[in-house]
Parts: sequence; C-alpha cells; structure tokens
Amino acid sequence: MKKQLEEITIHSFRGIKDLELSGLGRINLIVGPNNSGKTSILEAISYYCNPMNPIKIYEIADRIGVSNYRKNQESLKWLFPHPDRSKDYPYFYGEIEITSSGKYEVFKATASLERRQIIYGYNEKIEQGVDNNRLVPGQETLTGSELNLSSFVSRPGLKSINNINQDTNEFHAKFVFRDNKDYQHDPDKGYHHLPCNLLSPSMTHNTDDYFVEKLSETIKNNGIQYLMDVLKILDPDITDIEIMDTRARVYIKDKKNDFSPIGIYGDGVKRGILFALNLSLIPGGIFLIDEIESSLHTTVLQKVFTWLVSSCKKLGIQLFTTTHSLEAIDAILTATRQSKKTDIVIYRLKKDKDGTTSAKRLDTENLSILRNELGSEVR
Repeated sequence: MKKQLEEITIHSFRGIKDLELSGLGRINLIVGPNNSGKTSILEAISYYCNPMNPIKIYEIADRIGVSNYRKNQESLKWLFPHPDRSKDYPYFYGEIEITSSGKYEVFKATASLERRQIIYGYNEKIEQGVDNNRLVPGQETLTGSELNLSSFVSRPGLKSINNINQDTNEFHAKFVFRDNKDYQHDPDKGYHHLPCNLLSPSMTHNTDDYFVEKLSETIKNNGIQYLMDVLKILDPDITDIEIMDTRARVYIKDKKNDFSPIGIYGDGVKRGILFALNLSLIPGGIFLIDEIESSLHTTVLQKVFTWLVSSCKKLGIQLFTTTHSLEAIDAILTATRQSKKTDIVIYRLKKDKDGTTSAKRLDTENLSILRNELGSEVR
C-alpha cells in the first residue's frame, strides 16, 4: 500500500540543505550524533503537512523557545536558513523548500520570510525603503515580517482559501505580522493538509488544559481504547481515566486508589498518555515523536513500542521518530518483527565537513545484521 510519504527531500530548512530520505517505511527511525539535524527533520515534516497555515508554522518555531510567537517573530526566522549577510544588514530574508512523493497530494511546499521596517497607515499599506520624513498623520514605522507560503498539489480542483474549486495545482498566500501585536488567523479548512502531530519530550509538562482538550477529542473520536491499552502496559493497576471536578482536570483511577489527578503520576505515564492522545486523533496521517524513549523505563520499552507499531498499523499512520538510545532501537526492531508486514527503516545522520547533513539508509534486514550479528551500534 502506498504510504503518505514515499520519499521526501528537504532542500532548505533551518540548517538542512538538500537532504533526501528515499524509500521511507511505515516506521522511520532517525539516529545520529547531537546537532546532526534529527529534530529539524521532524519539524520540517510537520511544516510540510500544513504548508499553508501560518499558525502551525509559528507553533513549530515556538519550540525553539526564543520568544512568544503571538508577540514577536524572532523565533520564526530560525526555521529559515540564514544567508550570508554583511554585518550592517539590519533585516532578514530566508526561504524554505521541501518536495516529496507519495499518497499525500502536496508534492512541493515553499515559504519565504522577510523581516524589515515597514510603514503602516490607516489602510495597512506596506511600503519599503522607509523614510520617516515621508510619514503622514496616521502612519507609523514598525518592524514586522512578511511570510509568503506556497504549495503545489498533484490533483487540480482542490479548494482554495475562499472555498472555491480551482483547476490549478498552485496555491499562494501572503501574511504580514507586526512585532508586539497579536495575530490571529484561522485558515479555511479547504486548504490541503495531512493530519500530523509532533510530540517532544517537554510536552509531559503541559498544562491540565492541554490534557483535557486532547482527552475530550479522543473520547469524541472513539479513541479511548488506545489510551487504556498503553496505560495498562505502564501500570496494570490503572482501570480508568476521566475528566472531573469543576475545574476540568484529568483524573486516573487504579485498583488501589480512587480517582487521583494526573499530576501525581510519573512522567512515564504522562508520556504514554501523550502517545495515545496524539496518535488516535490523526488516522491516516503522520506521527512525529522526538526522543521516543524519553521518560520510559527500559523495562517497558518493548511493550510500549509493540503497542505503538501495532496502533500505527491499525490507524494507517506513518511514524517518524528520533532516538539516542540503543535500547530503544532494539525494542523497536523487536516490535516490528512481532507486527507482520510493518516495515521499518533507519536513517543514520552525520554532519559532513562542509557542515551539511547526509543520511545513510538501513532497512530491517541490514539493520538486524549490523545490530544482532556484528554487535555494531547504529547510533
């Protein structure tokens, strides 16, 4: 069966240039040394699944932690490659480009970002080459960003942002943001996209509101069984999970205690909950997990990964994950063998002398030979 992504080439995204990942599997494991681009690949795929949604792009950028995306676009520019500029150049321009093949109808997405000083007037008209002496009443100069998004699809006739069918395979949109101004935008759902969730280790510390929102959606979409299955792996005594009390919080019930708030449970349980909540909401989509082994004890790795591989197969989800753990690699290999007809591919990244990232592909057979017979580490 054709996968959502059969291959993907990241031509430019953050520090990655012309990186091709061909022969993608249902389960894709990305390994490599620190600062080799593992997380950047996940972020690039996350953007590519929603290439016309500026808020999604801001959410990815906000992971960098430079600033609050609603008030300042400083973090946004770090998703873009930084061209060489003279030291006295005060502004910024960068471009992103990604192409792919597969079941996903988008085969190319591009984005450009320009940060510069602009004039805002009553009519919000933008002018370049700002000269404060030319300002008229009602106008002011502010630093802002112009984000241009484009996507190219293989099937004409998809809906545009105005919900109108167009016999074209190109879609373009421009968004202008002012620094220190709130920005709200809800693109029309007619834009082509692929269901996708990106899960990072820090998300185990998300607020109660996040868990409540995700659990409510999971219950609505009849995905609660996936959640209970992984909870029983992590703690066989757990019998139920519900949203309770007037402040709407998530509570867990086990055989020893009545319902207790999720906060008293360890990060491993929270991590498993996040797996299930994010997985069950994106059938037919792409699940991205950074540092898959994070917060999970080695004694449960194999069982959790067996559940994860099986769940992805049932829901038709393509999984991309990173790891530093040899134990995690072993557990995923075992889980894949137990789930028939589920292919796993490992990409081993390395930084070349010129600073670019390259990837070596290892399929299940070659990986097993390296790991089990030769005893070589694949990290």
